[in-house]
Amino acid sequence: MYTTDDLIRLSPHMICHIISLHSFHDIFINQYLKEFDINKNQYYMLMHIFYNDSSTQSDIATACFMDRSGVSRAFGELEEKGILTRTYTEENKRAYKIDLTEKGRVWGKFFRDKEAEWENEIANEIEMSRGELLVTLERLALKALEFDRQNVDNFKY
Repeated sequence: MYTTDDLIRLSPHMICHIISLHSFHDIFINQYLKEFDINKNQYYMLMHIFYNDSSTQSDIATACFMDRSGVSRAFGELEEKGILTRTYTEENKRAYKIDLTEKGRVWGKFFRDKEAEWENEIANEIEMSRGELLVTLERLALKALEFDRQNVDNFKY
């Protein structure tokens, strides 16, 4: 019988390792999401807004790979919790500008620190800087995006 460690070591495909990283990240961060009573989609939106003040609903939907109606539902819950505010934009009265409240910024800082803790721990033995690792991952993600845009019918991202 294989252990999780064995399966990771035996995997011949890059995607298996990426999925493993994503899954183990989720296990780590989910313990805090439960404390804050938010789900993963709300978390990703919170962090997008934390790093990108005054985002629009469309920008957040694109960044979080969600449709606008899903984003709107999640916003309602985050608004009720006092995490974010929505105001109409000057340019387009149908579009919202999304900002974090002070409580939302406190939550964002907490999660930023938890992300740094996780990243620092898992990357501490890699023989490249965090910046180099992020550049490498960015290049892989952009290459995957480009490949899918060229090779997948009706690709929407």
